[in-house]
Amino acid sequence: WLSEKIHGSSGRYLWQDGRMHCGSHSNWKKDDPKSIWWMALRNTPSLEEFCKHNTDVTVYGEVYGMVKDFKYGVGNSLGVQFATFDLLQGSTWLDPQEARELGSALPWVPTVGIISFNLEYILSMAEGNSRVPGAAHMREGIVVSPIKERSHPEIGRVKLKLVSNTFLERL
Repeated sequence: WLSEKIHGSSGRYLWQDGRMHCGSHSNWKKDDPKSIWWMALRNTPSLEEFCKHNTDVTVYGEVYGMVKDFKYGVGNSLGVQFATFDLLQGSTWLDPQEARELGSALPWVPTVGIISFNLEYILSMAEGNSRVPGAAHMREGIVVSPIKERSHPEIGRVKLKLVSNTFLERL
């Protein structure tokens, strides 16, 4: 499963103990109107609604827009947007298709392709324009996920982020 890697900040969202929790990749954030994670939640009503009805699921995704140098067509009036890339149910990561079915009301990162493993094709798909509606720039890269979620005893979860050469060369 190939999906677009969006250039922003990782976020996670969970309804627990009767309230919403927002966090970055490694830290839960206090409710603050200036926090990009809380702004993304407020700009995405379906996110809180989903979390309230799925209290055993943590939603993972990318907060993007007025976050880094790629704006994805998000203007100053909205500031930031959110796109889901994973769902964790309890301690189990859901398969990509299952996650998209359960979270069908959520905004998702664009799917770039669902293919049999083909390294040349995968490398080529890291390049190109962003598929995020409103974006007028290149994509940062892609994320390669197995169709069936799995882990490896030495590396852990099997998932690959592949950053495009064009993105790396722009610096």
